[in-house]
Amino acid sequence: MKAQRWFLMLGTVMPSLLGLGLVLAGVSAGPAAEVSGIVVDADGPVAGAVVRQQTTKNMTTTAADGSFTLTGLPEGVTITVTGWDEGSYPAGVDVVPPTSGVTITLRPHPIGDNPDHEWYTSMDDPDEPIGCGHCMVAFPQWVTNAHGTSATNPRFFSLYNGTDVNGTVHVGGGYKDDFPGTAGNCATCHAPGAATDEAFLTADMSELSGVEREGVFCDFCHKVSDVYLNPATGLPYDNAPGVTSMRLNRPPSDTHMFYGPFDDVTRRVSYLALEKKSQFCAPCHQFSFWGTPIYESFREWLESPAGRRAREELDTEDMSEEEITQALFNRFVEQRQQPGSDDSQGEEE
Repeated sequence: MKAQRWFLMLGTVMPSLLGLGLVLAGVSAGPAAEVSGIVVDADGPVAGAVVRQQTTKNMTTTAADGSFTLTGLPEGVTITVTGWDEGSYPAGVDVVPPTSGVTITLRPHPIGDNPDHEWYTSMDDPDEPIGCGHCMVAFPQWVTNAHGTSATNPRFFSLYNGTDVNGTVHVGGGYKDDFPGTAGNCATCHAPGAATDEAFLTADMSELSGVEREGVFCDFCHKVSDVYLNPATGLPYDNAPGVTSMRLNRPPSDTHMFYGPFDDVTRRVSYLALEKKSQFCAPCHQFSFWGTPIYESFREWLESPAGRRAREELDTEDMSEEEITQALFNRFVEQRQQPGSDDSQGEEE
């Protein structure tokens, strides 16, 4: 009787389960609609442009004639499809898949550096609406971390001026004691906004003003377009710390231009692959003078227990050394934390 009861129950339940399985199968199959079109700029079709469903990993690239077909899209739902190519701002159009004949028009961003650019504050300033403090989710973390305080850190000024950490009592042994009348090159990393152009040896950390006192601030980092590294070592050249190993792209005063890590942000920002690579940090975190290592925090991090643990957790079997380094850096960035020397988050467990 029990066996018969089980068979009857299975006969009743199995069709329902099969039906549920078919429904789930349909759900798991995902979107099937597509969007096709062309990416153009002022000169005509753009080959090799990146086309993406905005804020997703679903992307493709344009053919030699600028055409594209983006598949795997939700049907009947408004989405934004973006296009980007080197030297241009990303552009986007709203579409409802499936559809065809879409045109994405790119416009070039300014190329070249404008030394007269006035740095934007990162603070929430009502008189400076473009400041990052208004809406950037990373702002509260940046404003108190080692980057946001690099130009005001009392420990730094103790070493720079030879004072106690309160800056009130002169105790000697500071840079200014050893090299009176000079500014040094500390600002090339601690206050890069003050050390650009020809000021890298004259920017006095004790005479900073305005945005310069914001340390390693948003506008500066998002104006870096390249870094100069020794191809033989992958590290900065000797005697070239901070801004002296960076190329800037400050736009004309009548426009805005920032670099960022995404190719689908359609407002005054262009994608820069360098912002997703560890080499971006190298000029200020790995440098030497006359063959003597001075600051090697990036290399030290890679070789630290934290770096080794991260490496062990990665599936590195089919990865090149460059890919491993990139993956480790991505993991570090995703934590969105930059603990200082007195921050408990930086201590070993």
